[in-house]
Amino acid sequence: MGAAVLAAAGRGDPAFGSGTQTVTLQSAFPQPGGATIPGGSLTAPVVFAGRGTDADLAGRDVKGKIAVVHIRPEPSLFGSAEQGVAGRMVDRGAVGVINAVEGPGNALYFDTRFACGKAPCFMVGGQDGWFLEQVIGKAAGAGVLDRLKINVGLSSDEKSGLTSANGVAIIPGQSGKRIILNAHADGYFQGGDDNASGLAVLVGLARYLARQPQPRHTLMFVASGGHHGPGNGPASLVAAHPELKDDTLLVLNLEHVAYLDVVRGKTRAVNNTGMVWETSVTESAKAVGVTNESPFLIDLWSRAPRCYGVATYQSAGAGVPGDLGGYRTLGVPMTQMIQSGTFYHSSGDVYEAVPAEGLERAARFHAFLIEQVDRAADALVTAGKGTPYKSTLLDCGSLATGTRSSQQP
Repeated sequence: MGAAVLAAAGRGDPAFGSGTQTVTLQSAFPQPGGATIPGGSLTAPVVFAGRGTDADLAGRDVKGKIAVVHIRPEPSLFGSAEQGVAGRMVDRGAVGVINAVEGPGNALYFDTRFACGKAPCFMVGGQDGWFLEQVIGKAAGAGVLDRLKINVGLSSDEKSGLTSANGVAIIPGQSGKRIILNAHADGYFQGGDDNASGLAVLVGLARYLARQPQPRHTLMFVASGGHHGPGNGPASLVAAHPELKDDTLLVLNLEHVAYLDVVRGKTRAVNNTGMVWETSVTESAKAVGVTNESPFLIDLWSRAPRCYGVATYQSAGAGVPGDLGGYRTLGVPMTQMIQSGTFYHSSGDVYEAVPAEGLERAARFHAFLIEQVDRAADALVTAGKGTPYKSTLLDCGSLATGTRSSQQP
């Protein structure tokens, strides 16, 4: 547990005007690595480090101070350019870091890429970050920045003997060649999109495909221990089952599949940075990844937005971040759609922002993709980028007649 408190040196310090009070940053959330502070708390001067670039730090001394870093998600913490800045602040002598995230409301955030080793390190939400930067600016303008202090308290405990496991279910096929369907079962906070959404689609697909005629390939459903912690996950599964290297055709990952898009609105926020944030009526667009860039698989993915209403980027790439990293040693094609939006790794990742319609769209498309892969020649799946290919897929209006059954997941 932890807390961060912004305070003038001495409550009611006349340098800050009458009625000065200690203000607690309610969204302060400790990042991994920081240990209990000797004596229970630490008080130090504050320095604003901007986004931590060389230009921001030119002429600024962070030694012996608590550095405040402005974090700009692009569009999430996954794409933020400020990853690793907190650690560099400590290397320069900062005694602590507060990462002020530019985001809606006052969410809690947790992301190891913004930790700073053994020094106390926190993330704060949009409103707390805006307030903190405003106070620093006003104190500097009044010539009393040297008297502005931040007090941080951090206590932690370590739990041992914890275990995690990978859940596996099999639909036997006509051959032992496998198609693996994976969704990680761990997450931060509620984990509504990351990754209850993927897990829900995985379960729905298992129920649907179990009611269909026997597939050509064996279907292996994995609810993985994930990658947010040190426990079990795909890497452990692959290490325990070396046979997967020879009998796997494709790995399909279900991760962050249906979160509502959160975008900037049209009016200026009064207690936050920039424009207000608004929730869209549709899901965030997902990036499609196909590791071998198979023309057949990319053709299948082109049906996601056109035929099933799934929001994706217009082009596919070879990158597959997330849980698929644990399967990489298999050396087989892997594919997924994934997005990390505004509330990635935060308390804003709630179930209410994962619409049932989005889950249904994702489930229907993935059922189509799996059935098409199962029917196709294996060589189409394993073909690399640039392999000659002529599509024989049905148009959108005819896809319903191409499925094995009228039942839907």
